[in-house]
Amino acid sequence: MLPRALAVLLGILGVVLLAGAFIGQGAVMDGWKWRGPFFVLGAAVTFALVIRPLGLTAAVPAAMIIAAFASDESSWRETLVFAVAMTIGCLLLFKTLLGLPIPVAPWLIDY
Repeated sequence: MLPRALAVLLGILGVVLLAGAFIGQGAVMDGWKWRGPFFVLGAAVTFALVIRPLGLTAAVPAAMIIAAFASDESSWRETLVFAVAMTIGCLLLFKTLLGLPIPVAPWLIDY
């Protein structure tokens, strides 16, 4: 019962927002910036292509570094720190806690 009520409520709110967008004059939108979606999609595709042959220790940092190019506000230092932290977090979560059969570094330790 609750999921259906929540879905109906979200649908009603969506219709109200859509109707409000057509009523009244809003601000003029600038052109679409392609940098963000391009690099985020590229990071996801890179992760998908790299995870099997090179493992989690190469796929996560590669995806984080490519995704960092989506914003001109990120610095190399914070990107590298975030990539290392995410790699450690993913290793702990997926290999240790969940025990998933994800390759860690087959190019280095054959595991």
